[in-house]
Amino acid sequence: MKRAAALGLATLLLAACAGPSAGPAGRDGHSALAAALPSEFTVRTIQGDAAAGPWWADWGDARLTALVEEGLRESPTLGAALARLEAAAAVQSQRDGDRWPSLSATLDGTRQRQVFVGLPLPGGPIDTTSNNFGLGLDVAWELDLWGRLAAASRAARYDFEASALDLAAASESLAAQLVRAWVRAAEANRLEDLAESTLRSRAETLETVRARFRRGLRPSADLHLAETELQTARALLEGRRLGAAAEQRQLEALLGRYPEGRLATGDDLPRPSTPVPRAVPAQLLAARPDLAAAEARLLAADERVAQRRAELYPRLSLGGSFGTRSDDAADLFDLDFRRWSLFGNLVQPLFEGGRLRARVDEADANRRALLEEFAGLVLNACLEVELALATEVFRANEEGALVAALAAARDAETALLERYRAGLVELLDLQNAQRRTLDLETRSIEVRARRLEARIDLHLALGGLVFDRDESPTSDTP
Repeated sequence: MKRAAALGLATLLLAACAGPSAGPAGRDGHSALAAALPSEFTVRTIQGDAAAGPWWADWGDARLTALVEEGLRESPTLGAALARLEAAAAVQSQRDGDRWPSLSATLDGTRQRQVFVGLPLPGGPIDTTSNNFGLGLDVAWELDLWGRLAAASRAARYDFEASALDLAAASESLAAQLVRAWVRAAEANRLEDLAESTLRSRAETLETVRARFRRGLRPSADLHLAETELQTARALLEGRRLGAAAEQRQLEALLGRYPEGRLATGDDLPRPSTPVPRAVPAQLLAARPDLAAAEARLLAADERVAQRRAELYPRLSLGGSFGTRSDDAADLFDLDFRRWSLFGNLVQPLFEGGRLRARVDEADANRRALLEEFAGLVLNACLEVELALATEVFRANEEGALVAALAAARDAETALLERYRAGLVELLDLQNAQRRTLDLETRSIEVRARRLEARIDLHLALGGLVFDRDESPTSDTP
């Protein structure tokens, strides 16, 4: 329940950061993130809704959706991010508390024995024993004349927002990793099935060659070549099985399960029901939690500069105490024994060996470093979107060409098999055609998987954007 609540909080903060905010330079009401982005992407602009729900639900596989939800619940990575969020919330509470007066209650008691030596009293030294009890309330309050405490409180708030956004970013990243692992497991299963089909095909070809050899229609070289192809197919199958088992274990590890290789993933590569649409402003990148977190840290650094500068000026503190004191504990609640005091304290740093100025310089340098890093993050985010969009276009075209080539290769293989049985072509011609078909089938599966990974990258680069279902496809989907 605690993790679910934190994820919900991170989502709310993410939505809040997608709108206008106080920019790091000047606080003019405009988000520095939005100002740093281009008006549109050069490959293609996109439309969609970052708050429409999890994008992986659009992939039409209930098992995939269930696995992603399991991973988000059980991931140790998210558990660590949640702990950091709780620590940031605690720090924020501390900084907020610094702005309020502190009130404390005291109860003390002493019993004292004193010996008087050297006095000219008969009978020698004497001693006395006395009691002293006190009950009181003490209050202290620093007036935040220059905004030092307020700046520290705002910085802690931005740090908390950044931690919440880190949690949201970790959730998006983990979801993308899980979907990518699912795609690769399905790809590995498809390749394993293809290897099994290839082994059966090579076994059938060997039987055909053996029958013709027994009738004296083909030389022994054909028999050896067919046996070579069969064993090659068997070796390929073992390699594909290893790859499928490795992908299954990788997915289990991401889910927080023991990687025993027993997770059933199926061999159907997902087919998202919504195509990549045509038009959306680049400002949707403002929904990316990692960029919003970086902006929050930059705002926190701004506040820390203000905090350090305020430390150069005087601090004014007020306080007081009220209570009772008596040598009898029974009198502590008797107002006849009351006592009170008020005080004020004004402190102006005069000489600190340059430490206070150096702290201002340090905070300002950290802020400038974060600003440069922020610019790099925005540029890299735009690069990720551009690459994902370009990859989607080129992979779609590549997949279409491979589908057409594969259909032609299968027809050619079928025709050559018939001609070989009729003794009209050499075995090498048939084997070349079979290898060509296998290569195209393998590439078709791999390209389909890479295209899906590009779609995952695009969703991730846009902060979990769910595409508009009403948009028409940009290209035909094979």
